[in-house]
Amino acid sequence: MNLAKTPIGRSIELAASDLDGVSGQRILIVLTDGEETCDGDAATAIQGLRDRGWNIRVNIVGFAIEDAGLEATFQSWAAIGGGNYFNAADRDELIDALTRAVTGPYSVLESETGDTIASGQPGELLSLPAGTYIVRWGVDGEASAEITSGDVTRITLE
Repeated sequence: MNLAKTPIGRSIELAASDLDGVSGQRILIVLTDGEETCDGDAATAIQGLRDRGWNIRVNIVGFAIEDAGLEATFQSWAAIGGGNYFNAADRDELIDALTRAVTGPYSVLESETGDTIASGQPGELLSLPAGTYIVRWGVDGEASAEITSGDVTRITLE
């Protein structure tokens, strides 16, 4: 019998005071192993963060979530927060999910024109033609990448 309470909505509401003094981009990571059980409204709480005009992204990491309906709920909450939902079934997947949630998305730009040609999340495979690119992530992360024809190039965002 599970007697634990999971106040997801209230936790998100309280995070606003922690994030109030932060400038620039804010990332809130909600880590949960179950559904909201305290009559909170996480969707409204997340929208409240967005309504403050902050540059905020809410990522949700579900640990050992085996209910497709609950995963869909978490995905919808993350979408409201401009973020993503990451599912983790075990320890290794949890480490990966938290890393991806913290790192955030990246963009690939054509080096000569500066045009964005692709974007994604760390860990996703991306197929690009041979060329020289700029990869940008986070607030000020940037690196050059040379892709040669027929080769696999792995880029680590640090």
